[in-house]
Amino acid sequence: MTATALPSPDTVRSRRPSQVGQRPDLAVWTLSGIALLLVALAVTAPLLAPYAPDAVDILAANQGSSPAHWLGTDVLGRDNLSRLLYGARLSLLGPAVVTIAATVAGTALALLSTWAGGWVDRVTVRVLDILFSLPALLFAVLAVAVLGAGLTAPAIALSIAYVPYIARVVRSVAVQQRHLPYIESCRLLGYSAWRTSVFHILRNVRLVVVAQATITFAYALLDLAAISFIGLGVQPPASEWGLMVADGAPALLNGNGWGALTAGALIVVTVVTFNVLGERLSARSEAGR
Repeated sequence: MTATALPSPDTVRSRRPSQVGQRPDLAVWTLSGIALLLVALAVTAPLLAPYAPDAVDILAANQGSSPAHWLGTDVLGRDNLSRLLYGARLSLLGPAVVTIAATVAGTALALLSTWAGGWVDRVTVRVLDILFSLPALLFAVLAVAVLGAGLTAPAIALSIAYVPYIARVVRSVAVQQRHLPYIESCRLLGYSAWRTSVFHILRNVRLVVVAQATITFAYALLDLAAISFIGLGVQPPASEWGLMVADGAPALLNGNGWGALTAGALIVVTVVTFNVLGERLSARSEAGR
């Protein structure tokens, strides 16, 4: 009987990325550019904003677009453009914290469940099912009721609520990797479970992790903006897009809705950008498997 040679882990590891990225995806590059532009606007807000975001000028309250205030002013005379630029910081920082925490925890649980198997896998799946049944927005509101309004409480709650969304997807892909021949090669070479999971399984499913993290960012931004809109998230006088929509909503009735409309438009653009980008990355990861 002829022995069948098992593939080297390093061979599998180096081959898969080339399979995934055979042709450049113009949509992915375009959406990535938009995302980077939004981040750049948030970082450079102090350089680009014409006024301080909390500079009050009652005499200039509720003004429309003008050379002095391109996007008008709010009810307190604060410049809407400056508040939008500074508001990008909290509007992007909160979802980023939620995404990083949920991705790290969810990926770790997925790899642990995949490698350990048995009762560990069963218990992990049941815990994820329980967390998955909790509506993320309701969980965040309950956290605010316990810990108080602000960005911290809903960020913690959403970080926990989004763990099963990432863990379940990563686990399903990691289970497929677990049964590939190169895992047996790792065993024969004496690799530890930690080394095999992190340097081989995780490396081969990293595009799935990135795709799910990108989609999670979009939903986290939308949820945090909604929480701020109802007054339970970021508190005045801080600048944040959801809060700007709430503050500017009454002005829409007077025909001066620049603040609410532009903040709402940025929320929509950001959510759509990251959501579609995540879906495109997910499709590419499916094509590479």
